[in-house]
Order: sequence, then C-alpha cells, then structure tokens
Amino acid sequence: MTKHKALMLAVARGGMSQSQIAASLHANKQDVLAAAKAVKEHGLDAAQIEGMDAASIEKRYFPKERHRPVPRSLPPSTAARGDTDTAASPRRPASANGS
Repeated sequence: MTKHKALMLAVARGGMSQSQIAASLHANKQDVLAAAKAVKEHGLDAAQIEGMDAASIEKRYFPKERHRPVPRSLPPSTAARGDTDTAASPRRPASANGS
C-alpha cells in the first residue's frame, strides 16, 4: 500500500485529526492535507478507497507533474509582456549625447 492510499484511508475512516494521522503514518501534514482534499472533493469513502489499487490512486489523485505557481513578488518577464523592442526598453540607459 502506498503512503497516499494509507493517508486517504485514515482520513476517510475518521476519528483522528490530520496531525494525528501525520504522526501515526510518519507523513508530513501537507500530504495529509492533500489526501483529505482528494477524499472530500471526490466524495470517497473508505470502502471505495480500499477497492482501488495503489497505482490508480497515485495516478488519478496525486500526479507527479505538478505546476508550481510563479511567485507574485517577481516582475513578469519582458517576453511574457511581448516587449521585444530593446531600443524602446525603459531599462536601457540614455546615452550621454542625448540620442
């Protein structure tokens, strides 16, 4: 049984807090939160989770490729804005002769 299946089963069975589940299964709280979210969003109960094989749980609810959001503190790139004209770029210092 994979960690995610065990976490989903513990969440679906209830009776423990997310912190208790994390401690008992030696998982981090983010993984427990992800398992709880999957159980809730898909309306799964313990019997349904038990009937699933671990590989299908991993593939369906915990895909390996996750897109991470771009931090808001970084300015958008010039390519993303479509600013390809470097001559008109405000970042380019003005020449000393005014041209």
